[in-house]
Amino acid sequence: MKKTAKFTLLPLILALVLSACASTSPANTSPVEELGVTDEGNRVWRINESDERGYAIAAYLVIPPTVSLDHLVVYPYKSGELGSYKAKDAIVREIVMEGYGRYNEITRHCGAVSLFLVIPETSNNFRHLELDPWTLESNDKYRHLDDQVDRLIAFTLDFLDTQLGISLPERVDMVGYSGEGNFILRFALLHPQRLWCACAGGVSWSPSLATATLEGEELTYPLGIADIGRYSDDFDLEAWKEIRFFVDMGLKDDRGSYNHEQLESMDWSRDWALDGEWEEIWKVFAQAFAKITDNAELVSLIDMGHVHNYSRHADFIIENDDESQPFTPVPTLEESLVLVSGGTEWKRSVGFEWHD
Repeated sequence: MKKTAKFTLLPLILALVLSACASTSPANTSPVEELGVTDEGNRVWRINESDERGYAIAAYLVIPPTVSLDHLVVYPYKSGELGSYKAKDAIVREIVMEGYGRYNEITRHCGAVSLFLVIPETSNNFRHLELDPWTLESNDKYRHLDDQVDRLIAFTLDFLDTQLGISLPERVDMVGYSGEGNFILRFALLHPQRLWCACAGGVSWSPSLATATLEGEELTYPLGIADIGRYSDDFDLEAWKEIRFFVDMGLKDDRGSYNHEQLESMDWSRDWALDGEWEEIWKVFAQAFAKITDNAELVSLIDMGHVHNYSRHADFIIENDDESQPFTPVPTLEESLVLVSGGTEWKRSVGFEWHD
């Protein structure tokens, strides 16, 4: 009797265990988890990972008490730590709930509904945050992270509209610095239809360009689009040209370039890259950028190193978020040289004024 009873209970026990495991898996969790209201009055939700909806990353949605910006602002957050995804998630959660950090300054200053992405720095030796070619073609769960981010944004916009009554455009503003800046400009090549304003700082001296050649040589992804068909099925150059770009580099930035191997492989940039003359490479990229689109502001910060200052990005977004208004370059507080689309000469900017 006891032997028979033990045998018949085993399937039931296994079923209960499997059911418990399934209930905690990402595919079966609630799409959105409401976290409450912060001391500043921001409402916060966690957009959970979901195999069913096609993204293995989470994000934190922040809605300020007063919404005054037309577009959702997305931050591809970089912590600088190469820890676990769980640790990264905890850092982002603390930032949005405690209301500190440079990202919250923009959310607060602009009155923006904001989405903080939880992106792993690395896994299986892939640098996911930079959207490098080997990341896009990886065999782990973050394969084509760009598509995952696009789907997560689409879900967030639908949630805002259908559940919270906040209707925002399909295009979003995206803001970031250093590796985040590279992510943004590369995402712009892969999903140009998704971006409206793209503010990218500290972009490794070589911002990604929507061109197949530069200085007479082939420019492959992530620097250009000579082989973009390998990574994206529907690149739209006209959509890329509609994005309003603000791209800056500190001329005292000593970080070198993420793209040094690619820059060392081309005749025109090889010697500069090997000698670390990154400013010369930046000038070529910036001038090419300004010629391709009518909606770009390229800024050389004369006395800045690898230091973020999001006040410039906030000012740019405030001026350019409204789709009914024309593209508007903005002066910066720091002494800088600014190249605007269509121009061939750098303007001097200081104290939020233009100078000859």
